[in-house]
Amino acid sequence: MSFILRIKDKDFRQTIHTKETKFKKLEPAFKQIGEYMIASIIKNFEAGGRPQRWKPLKLMTIVQRYGGVRKSFKKSWRKTGEVKRGFSEYAGKHKILIKSGKLMKSITYKAFKDHVEIGTNLVYAAIHQFGGAAGRRHRALIPARPYLLVQEEDKLRIQKFLKDHIESK
Repeated sequence: MSFILRIKDKDFRQTIHTKETKFKKLEPAFKQIGEYMIASIIKNFEAGGRPQRWKPLKLMTIVQRYGGVRKSFKKSWRKTGEVKRGFSEYAGKHKILIKSGKLMKSITYKAFKDHVEIGTNLVYAAIHQFGGAAGRRHRALIPARPYLLVQEEDKLRIQKFLKDHIESK
């Protein structure tokens, strides 16, 4: 046994058609999501990792950033072995994956009708995201410092963008 249910109410059918059309064309919502996620990823860089902080830089990396090994040792330590104030201030205030800001600034998105792609085209980006061996003869081990993450609060906001788009007139 079966039956057929036909909806003849013109307004209801139009509402269903509008919702169906909006569901098939989510690009505007995915543009909002892309913009929002870029801001969230920048927060990951500025916080030095979210929700967990990234592993700190090794001392030698900080010394090299401060002016190279030979110059830095002269600039950083006194003959007594004490760390000079300028170096300790520098070491304490720098951001882990923000040397020039190039990686952070390279994060982009592309919205499509059914998804959004977020990422970077920099060659060295993956080694920072996933970690691994790098440098000459792959002797340097770089820990994973995942910056392309969707935080818990982001998931709620993404749902809201999609819901608002589908429910809008």
